[in-house]
Amino acid sequence: MIIEFLYPTVASLYGEHGNLTYLRQTFPEATFVSTDFTDTPRFLSGDVDLVYIGPMSERSQRKIMNVLRPYVARIKELIENGQYFLVTGNAVDMFGTSIEYEDVGVVEALNLFPFTSKLTMLGRFNCMVMGTFEGMKLVGHKTQFSMSYGDFKENMFFKVEKGIGMNPKTMEEGIRYHNFFATQMIGPMLVLNPHFTQWLFNRVANREVILPYKDALLLAYDRRVEDFAEVKEAIYE
Repeated sequence: MIIEFLYPTVASLYGEHGNLTYLRQTFPEATFVSTDFTDTPRFLSGDVDLVYIGPMSERSQRKIMNVLRPYVARIKELIENGQYFLVTGNAVDMFGTSIEYEDVGVVEALNLFPFTSKLTMLGRFNCMVMGTFEGMKLVGHKTQFSMSYGDFKENMFFKVEKGIGMNPKTMEEGIRYHNFFATQMIGPMLVLNPHFTQWLFNRVANREVILPYKDALLLAYDRRVEDFAEVKEAIYE
């Protein structure tokens, strides 16, 4: 089994490094590839089981898009063929058509999905998120400068019940297309959502996966779902 972390030195902000740690603990026998800017991404060869990339600074975001842009056709092909991706935080923005920055204007993104993103650097948005995917409650948080706009109905990851979706006017959150999973929600995603993590890992590994600390994660998850359900206002400063 091969798991690739894309640009982990810059793309694991807001505690999302926990996703990397949990993957290593769950699959100690796997080969882990940490791709840097000078490396050709391993997943382009087609032998990687899961690709992960997390949130980053806006400068790193533009740098990563420049590095990945020559491979867009291959990335699209791999997504169509069922390559597993997990994308969190503002890494999602890169897979749309464009990103509008306050300092440099509109920048072409990877153009893999039909949505645009816009940043407001003096308006960081924070909220808690709870939604439903495949009958499972998903929980986490958002802390972001960008909002994304487009039609997310066809390829929505999950429906939000508390918080917001891809922007304040929709409750549709993230992208799920074949085995491509992307959400602006952070957590870290895998640690906060053991039911989803079990569901995803079983499919990636094609077997029943034993989750480390599963009982503790489930206890924390159940309490978090209860707490989130009681909150009247999910958006906070």
